[in-house]
Amino acid sequence: MCGIRIRSFLAPMDENQPYLDSALARIEAGGRRILISRGVASERIAILGIFSGRVPALEFAARHPRKFGGAVMAHDWRLIGPPGTPRDYEGSLDGTPVFIGSGDPDPHVPFERVLESEKV
Repeated sequence: MCGIRIRSFLAPMDENQPYLDSALARIEAGGRRILISRGVASERIAILGIFSGRVPALEFAARHPRKFGGAVMAHDWRLIGPPGTPRDYEGSLDGTPVFIGSGDPDPHVPFERVLESEKV
């Protein structure tokens, strides 16, 4: 995902555009082109992002929920947007193994955001 510049994850959503939409589109396109087009069922797909890809990966899983083999395996991940960002995503991650870990306290991530991300 070279060239994607996600600003602070707590910034207003429009400050992370068009980079956020570009990152999410790349994840979707890669999954369709590489995996789904070759017959791999979503139940066999895991979503994992590292370094700067971890935030878009979690955001993708939240916005495109379905049963994945391992949708979220995350340490220090959080959803994008300021407090109060609407998170009315259709679908469900029911049956999907999910791990979100974080330190408390973490100087960069408010623990409340980790808990909010876990609920979504």
